[in-house]
Amino acid sequence: MSGEELVVLIAHPDDEGMFMAPVLGRVGERYGMVRVVCLSTGNADGLGEVRVKELVKSAALFGVGEGEVAVLDDARFQDGLDAVWKVDDLVEALLPVITTPSTHILTFDIEGVSRHPNHIATSQAAHHLFRTHPPITALYQVVTVPLLFKYTSFLAGFLKFGDMTVTTATPHLCFASMISCHWSQMVWYRWLYITFSRYSFAVDLNVLRK
Repeated sequence: MSGEELVVLIAHPDDEGMFMAPVLGRVGERYGMVRVVCLSTGNADGLGEVRVKELVKSAALFGVGEGEVAVLDDARFQDGLDAVWKVDDLVEALLPVITTPSTHILTFDIEGVSRHPNHIATSQAAHHLFRTHPPITALYQVVTVPLLFKYTSFLAGFLKFGDMTVTTATPHLCFASMISCHWSQMVWYRWLYITFSRYSFAVDLNVLRK
């Protein structure tokens, strides 16, 4: 698939490490170009500049160079549970970014994995672009698994959800991304999350194609 480009579309710096690491550890095998597009700086706690640098460092861990990381620092897309991101605004901001023919997008499903409203808006914008923007030929949506199974990392290789399941080729990638790169976000409960979360070891995807 060397002629195809993958756009990893996330809402905040660290989404790629917390929710997509097993997939990102393998995409170099399939795509000639991988880009990370982040819709906010993650400035909810005033750490936006720090978090952008952390994202660049994390992307490099997955083989994505600094020049292929785009962060939208837009007043319309502020990080926060109460922040309302309008889908039309997101689409307008993303259209100039996604221009390569035969682009695939990796992003959240409609429940946003953690049900964060910014994640959900990101998913809605991606789905709209998939339906209306010809360069986008495939949409990979990270499945929101039932809460009962979300923190069962020890069962990651046995349970399957969605159209396909990608297990990690290198088990340390999620930990390396979060601990080595996104240190500003490593409050106590994230240590528990990366240890027990299914998403540290396996990511389930629903796939839409044209």
